[in-house]
Amino acid sequence: MSEVPAQMWPGSSPRLRRRGRAPRGFTLIEVLATMLLMAILLPVIMEGISLATGAADVARRRNEAIGLAEMQMNYLLSSEDWNNGVQDGTFDSDGSDQAWAADYSWHAELTNWSEDLVGLTETIYQLDITVTWPAKSGRGEDSVTLSTLAYDRYDQYNTYQTNLSAGTSTTTGGTTVGG
Repeated sequence: MSEVPAQMWPGSSPRLRRRGRAPRGFTLIEVLATMLLMAILLPVIMEGISLATGAADVARRRNEAIGLAEMQMNYLLSSEDWNNGVQDGTFDSDGSDQAWAADYSWHAELTNWSEDLVGLTETIYQLDITVTWPAKSGRGEDSVTLSTLAYDRYDQYNTYQTNLSAGTSTTTGGTTVGG
């Protein structure tokens, strides 16, 4: 029986292996096992990336809507148009730098907040600004609502309510902010 050289045995020392040929690559079983593992993991990884991208898009749209609601609320409060009752509008863009705002619309509603509070000398109102945009799925709309409290220094809201109940006033068309 002939003796097998030491470099052919799997557990032979590295010193003996250097003289012979080094292993050339992966076995067929190792390649097939790696491909099977990739076939199982790759769809899961891609689904995770898709979900993360969708969540990032929803978060971006919500942040944009909150910024637009803040901008509209600041405009209504500073111009004292907030006490005109229910208002609606869109965010028109004057230039291409705000073309993204065209998908958003807003609705402002004013309600009496302090009628149940005893001893309060001024009436406090709650102003709600709701910004809506088309949902990514194409079904329905998504929205965010921003609220604040305000009081009417000149009691213009009561005049508006009186005119509204008398039928002499209608809902305003709304002021558009966006440029």
